Amino acid sequence: MLEKLKILLYFLMIILTYLFFHNYELLIYMISISLHEISHCLVGVCLGYSIRSIKIYPFGLSVRFKQKYIKPLDDFIITLSGPLINLLIYCIFLCISKNVPYFKFIWRANLVLFIFNMLPANFLDGGRILKIILKFYFNYFWGYTITNLIGFIFGCIILFEAFHIQQHYKSMLFVLLGFYFIYKGYCNQRDIKLYIIDDLLFKSVLLKKKDIFKEKNKFYEKNSKILDIIRFFCFNKYHVIYFRDEDRIINKISEKQLISIYFKYGNLTLSECLQKIEIREE
Repeated sequence: MLEKLKILLYFLMIILTYLFFHNYELLIYMISISLHEISHCLVGVCLGYSIRSIKIYPFGLSVRFKQKYIKPLDDFIITLSGPLINLLIYCIFLCISKNVPYFKFIWRANLVLFIFNMLPANFLDGGRILKIILKFYFNYFWGYTITNLIGFIFGCIILFEAFHIQQHYKSMLFVLLGFYFIYKGYCNQRDIKLYIIDDLLFKSVLLKKKDIFKEKNKFYEKNSKILDIIRFFCFNKYHVIYFRDEDRIINKISEKQLISIYFKYGNLTLSECLQKIEIREE
């Protein structure tokens, strides 16, 4: 009930904004951004996820689901649904616009929103999609690092462009946006360990459900630390780690065992992990 009330209040805010500013362009942007977020929400519900909360921001809504973990494929579909609704609106109004100024602005606004949201920077939909793909096929570490780096680069480009804009309010908007890209990239990279641990928790849930994964063998020295190993894990492989000591394989440990030991004992070396396993077996 509270979430429905929030949505009603938000659309009331849109109407009041239009009545106060008499700016149909701002109104179109606010509605287009709202449809973008509502698309995420509806697709998530259709895939079986429940809405936990809806947050209201000056230029849009943000939806969070009750489920802490979302399967990579579902996450991909939910994330892509937002930009796709903007692309759909763009295509529809491009076809019917003709000489109607309002229609022309609608397709232009939605094209801008589609392109902006598909930028592969950390906190945008495009960055989230790239992150999902990288974490699924490559590893968690590169999934976060690459999107954070792209966000940082985009932030620098936006700041550079801000100094070439003559209108002060637009220049200030670009400065704020550029700093936000850089700040988010920095914070996400600083907290990368926490994000990877969260991914490991999710992977441990998938392993308990006995989901089928292709096995992948990796080779490390016996003094390698757990976190240095597991950050290069990915979602679609089940990793088996082989110990090396002077180019000789001395033992192996599974991903499930490694994750379990990490959460129980901390960031041990592989040789210390082996000792813990041997103690358990005794």
